[in-house]
Amino acid sequence: MGLVYHPLRTGLIALVLGLSACATDDPSSEALPASSAKPSVESQPAPRIEKHLLRAGELVRKGKYGEAIAAISQAVALDPDNAKLYLLRASIYRGTDQATLALADYTRAIELDPKLPEAFYERATLHYALAQHEAELADYGKALALKPDYPEVYFERAWTYRIMSRYEESLADYNKAATYWPKDPRVYNRRGLTYKAIGAFNKALDDYDRAIDLNPAHSNAYVNSSSIYIARKQFKQAVEECDLAIAHNPSNTMAFFNRAVAEAGLNQQDKAIEDYSQAFTLDPDFIDALYNRGMAYFSIGQLDKAIRDYTDYIQRNPDGARAYANRGVAYSKAGDYEGAIADYSLAILKNPNDKDTHFNRGLAYARIKKFEKAIADYTWVIKRQPADATAYYQRALAHRAMKSYEQAIADCSRAIELNPNHVRAYLNRGVSYYKLRNYAQARKNWERTVKLDPEGPHGRSARKYLKKIEEKNSDSDTTVDPEKE
Repeated sequence: MGLVYHPLRTGLIALVLGLSACATDDPSSEALPASSAKPSVESQPAPRIEKHLLRAGELVRKGKYGEAIAAISQAVALDPDNAKLYLLRASIYRGTDQATLALADYTRAIELDPKLPEAFYERATLHYALAQHEAELADYGKALALKPDYPEVYFERAWTYRIMSRYEESLADYNKAATYWPKDPRVYNRRGLTYKAIGAFNKALDDYDRAIDLNPAHSNAYVNSSSIYIARKQFKQAVEECDLAIAHNPSNTMAFFNRAVAEAGLNQQDKAIEDYSQAFTLDPDFIDALYNRGMAYFSIGQLDKAIRDYTDYIQRNPDGARAYANRGVAYSKAGDYEGAIADYSLAILKNPNDKDTHFNRGLAYARIKKFEKAIADYTWVIKRQPADATAYYQRALAHRAMKSYEQAIADCSRAIELNPNHVRAYLNRGVSYYKLRNYAQARKNWERTVKLDPEGPHGRSARKYLKKIEEKNSDSDTTVDPEKE
């Protein structure tokens, strides 16, 4: 995989096509489009250096980057103390994923000319690509010390501060960048991302709107607005924003993805599936679209397709615990409890503190009558969530299945303490009392069940069991056995 480039950088071709222009000092060139500074080559013998740089530019146009590096190296050999030559060669090295060589050239340029702010700036952006953020920030600071009016630095550093969760500093730098670039929509779009990160949604929307005012075709600003509406569960507005993003850029992967998320929020799963598919078509490496499409398929009962998408996701990201957990749920729903347990176990191996997956594995164990293992999982959950009434209730069912009626009663009682209207706990506590021939307590629990669910299935079951008590049919172990829910 290649280096992850800083968002502002425009890529190798744009960086290097300006090489010959550097040699001729053309003010319209883009020798370093990520920086406003354009180094010129002023050492002797200038004509021969210029010849090598012109040839390097032509080689870059033809995609012959290795030969371009060789041409610049010839210029370096002619003038080994020219810092700006190293700076130019570093740009090609980094564009061809030769980060170590690029870093060495940036460092050499700085050694030769420690007052060259663009060298610190360029090296900082390489540190960003290498996720060396402390070194990146140090270089930005040095660039600003040499050139306080350096808007690119404020703009880039603000982005790094945001990903480091240093939000106040990020906002300060974006504000500074805005004083230099008041009509640049990128500043407002990205400042909006920082506002979103701190939950200042209204300010984020204001910034996205400002970016759109400055550039009505700013597709990403619409997408970012949609993310705010999704966070607020205003899914219709989110869909509208994504529609605009797609109208301006039909290849915007995140616009399709966010629209799918909003459509799923509106329970329009068929539309969501279509948009997740389009997002994945546009970017086959965007596996979150696979994962979310799997969830959409699951929600409409298309379990085979959900399992297929989760499986594809797992093949691409085998360390993703959530996909194993969700595929386990799909297997369980399809009645494949052994397959579900295998996936739950893998998910737990990767994320040992996942309470939901421990609970779900307990349910699957209970389905195949491995009640001791089910109890172990429910107990694990209860130790970490002692107020989880559902975990107590499910453990009570497992104890009852093992004829441990006293323990079943204790767990149902705890579930009722936590949730006084837990109708199923009353129903099943009554069953355990009945099995112990404590008919008075069984009656009290079933009467409470009827009161809580007079017309529902639990109330109907309780009436049937009360009738059995009245008929004094207390010797049958099968006459009172409510469905385990």
